[in-house]
Amino acid sequence: MKRNLTVINVAERAFFDHPGGVGRLADDLCRRQLEWGYRVFLVAWKIEPSLPDREEREGITVLRVGGKKYSPPDPRNLIEKIRVHRRAALEILSEVGHVDVIHSHSPMQGLGAMGAASKTTALKVHSIHSPWVEEMRASKAWENDGSLKRSLGNKAALAAARRLESYCLGLADFLTSDSHYTRGEITREYARLVKKKRFEVLPGWVDTERFTPEGPRTDWEREKGRPAEGPVFFTVRALAPRNGLEMLIEAAAIVRDRDYDFELVIGGIGPLRDSLQSKIKGLSLEDRVRLIGRIDDERLPVLYRSCHAFVLPTIALECFGIIILEALASGKPIIATPVGAIPELLSPIYPEGLLPEVSAEALAKALIKHVEAYRRGERDDDKKEKFRRYVCERYSTEIGTGRFRELYESMI
Repeated sequence: MKRNLTVINVAERAFFDHPGGVGRLADDLCRRQLEWGYRVFLVAWKIEPSLPDREEREGITVLRVGGKKYSPPDPRNLIEKIRVHRRAALEILSEVGHVDVIHSHSPMQGLGAMGAASKTTALKVHSIHSPWVEEMRASKAWENDGSLKRSLGNKAALAAARRLESYCLGLADFLTSDSHYTRGEITREYARLVKKKRFEVLPGWVDTERFTPEGPRTDWEREKGRPAEGPVFFTVRALAPRNGLEMLIEAAAIVRDRDYDFELVIGGIGPLRDSLQSKIKGLSLEDRVRLIGRIDDERLPVLYRSCHAFVLPTIALECFGIIILEALASGKPIIATPVGAIPELLSPIYPEGLLPEVSAEALAKALIKHVEAYRRGERDDDKKEKFRRYVCERYSTEIGTGRFRELYESMI
């Protein structure tokens, strides 16, 4: 069994440049590979011109690549990303002579890197964190501005993306997904191709040492200038249509209209920020609902600890849900829609947290249930340990990354 491997990891963005769920998983995996004695490379898109093209970062060799940009949704943007990631992988191959593993976390970037190694013996692993074409379909569904030119452009980009995603799947020796839901979506879209591949569900993970019930908490009175009125509900999401934040704000209005006190804190950035803020104002919810923008990595565990319950109002395409694990590891109950992979994670430990349907009314009823329990002085202290144990035994960083070590070393 070979131990001292050389691995090229390929991700859309480096986590330390642009924090995000997939970036976090790729970053964790790079760090663990280093601990296992591997030589580790990370290739990612250069999101800021000021960032170095190459640097040694805590033992990991980071290559940032950039290329020509065309007006979206021009499919040449996709081709350009493939081209520059292929070039970076070829540079590494030329430098080290032999690479044992190419691990892709994104289809365009992975297609470039795995294509560069197509004639080598490198094990090519592609981890599907979300079906790329389905992501595009979900976003375009809310972008119909009536422009024929834009519509044709979106259709061309979608067709190109589907072809490129299939090429990426075809190049990989081994496919993984974070959830059975994602595996099912990919299998449905690319049935003939996928049935010829080794394809396993290797779930994501969470740092159970960072996300804990114990530790510093937010002083809501100091933040708002007054004590919190009722329980504090928290969510952190990209402010995008499929994440259901408009529905959550509508549910908050229902709860307020039924004379219940509560606070709702929404973290994250995205294209809907202005419209969400307008909706909050239009429903006169400024004293109950706050958009707090991007949350620093250090502050996120504090916010989980400080809330009464975490809310996940997704309306389409939730392919795993690291935030579910973060909330549970912090000992918090969750109110969630039964969408995508959410039931896979939540049903075994807290099925009562799943809504019966995706609607503002169902969400409002669940919020009210928690407010009434809060009024009665009930707490979920008895569930904290159960939630945390569930995550620690199944989804810790050590367990999750360890599955990939077993995969690499069993196939090389």
